This record gives sequence, structure tokens and C-alpha cells, in this order.
Amino acid sequence: MIFLVFGILVTLSIVLLLYSFKGEDPQAKAVRERLMAEMTDENTDAPRGRFVTLLQPLVGLNARFRLYRKKTLVDETLLAGKVAISAAEFFALKELGAVGGGLVYLAVNAAKFHPLWFVGSIGLGWLLPDFWLKQKQTSRHRTLARDLPEVVDLLALCVEAGADFMVAVQRVVREYRPCPMRDELGTVLQEIRIGKRRREAFKSMAQRVRMPDVTAFCRAVIHADRMGTGMATAMRIMSEDTRMRRYHQAERFAQQAPLKMLIPLVMIMMCALIMVAGPVLLQFTRGDLIPKF
Repeated sequence: MIFLVFGILVTLSIVLLLYSFKGEDPQAKAVRERLMAEMTDENTDAPRGRFVTLLQPLVGLNARFRLYRKKTLVDETLLAGKVAISAAEFFALKELGAVGGGLVYLAVNAAKFHPLWFVGSIGLGWLLPDFWLKQKQTSRHRTLARDLPEVVDLLALCVEAGADFMVAVQRVVREYRPCPMRDELGTVLQEIRIGKRRREAFKSMAQRVRMPDVTAFCRAVIHADRMGTGMATAMRIMSEDTRMRRYHQAERFAQQAPLKMLIPLVMIMMCALIMVAGPVLLQFTRGDLIPKF
């Protein structure tokens, strides 16, 4: 029975995959290729590989049967994590994860099939791409929070030395080490070059990153640009603010350290107690604790 279900699933997958390769509308194909080209840019951290191209038949199949509808939240998360795939491709990846989870369970537990564990394996495979995307976004936000104070200090030094703010941004993008913060500023410069206003470009940066520290930085730049205040003063205040926020974050991590060390210490004490009291308890249970005369 299990092998019959497995064979039906494999046959259905092959039939649907062959159906997805059926003639595609040239206009839809041109639009899809243009969107794919727009997704790949020089500031993308993870280049699009062959695995992403393998997802295209499944993406076309989802679009043909209308199994996926674009979700703004998924697009924003992918953009914040700087992942070089579209939302439709991410949905196809989740589908592959669900199918892979079910196949792994059938391969491991073919003799002892249980419907509940089978459904749980499919659900775990469906959620694994979400966990990966969340970890990618968290890692990038951590890197941005670490590099933001240094970038703001460099901008403040350049502006106080007499350079224009956008010239200072260009200098940071050109000479600062490769990092996500430099990439975001490079994207802002590109948007300004194509005609977008400076405040709109920094507003797009805040919406793209969705991080409190970066949002505060963009808000300070927009406020200084709108009110006409000195950019050097705004950058200096922003630098002190980011330094203070980073200091408070380090204090929070230091306060969490004793709680994180508690569990390993308890485990070490239990191991030491077993090593010291274990032989004594064995002798006590055997009745050999008190020698007989």
C-alpha cells in the first residue's frame, strides 16, 4: 500500500512537470525573463545559481494553476534578507521542501508508516525555507547594526571636513569595506542617479531594510534635508545615538550571559555529581558499602 501511494505521487509529479513544459505564451515568457533580469543586480549578496533555474518549471506550474498569489510580506522579507529569488520561486522552494520531507519519511519509515508523522514531515519540509529566510534576515540585520556606527562616523567626518553629503556617501561606497551597509548606500546612489529625490531614496532604503537603526538613520537624513539643517550636526547626533544604542545592546547581551551559562553549569554539576556519587550509590545498592568482617 505504501509503495502504491509512493508510485502514484511520483507519477503525478512527472505528469504535472511535463505539463508545465507545454507551450508558453511568448509575451508571458518575455515578461518573466524581464522580471528575472530585474531581480539580479550587482548588489545582491547571493548570486542566482542553477538551482533557481530548476525552480522555473514549478513556478510556471503554480502560475498556470493559480496555486500562488503574490504576498507582500514574503517580498519584503526576501528583500530585507537580500535573497536573490522572487516570492514565486520561494513558494516553489517551499513546495519542494514539503515533497522532500514526505519522501524522506517514506524512505526512512517505509515499514512503519504512520499518517500523523507523515503529515508532520511534510509540514516540517514546508517550514524549513521559512526558518532559513528568517535566519538570513537576522544575520544581515546583525551585520547592518554592527557597521552602521562606523559608516555614520565616516559620513560625519567627511561632512565636517567640508564635503557635500552625497559626495561623502560616494566616498564611503567607494572606499569602505564590502558590507551590507555599503551595498544599501550604493543602491541609494543608483536610485538618485536615475532621477529619484534624495529623501525618497532614503525612504525606500528604510522600507527595504526594515530595521530600527537604519530607519532612524534614514529619518535623520530626511529630516535634515527637509528642514534645511546642517547635515554635519545631524550626522554627529546620529553617530552618538547609534553608539549609545550599541552600548545598551552590549549591556543587554552581558546581562543575558549568566542566564545562558546557567544550563551548561547545571549539566556540568550533574555530570560531576554522577562521577563522584555514582560508585557510592552502586556499592550501596549492592550492599557492599560497609565491609563485612
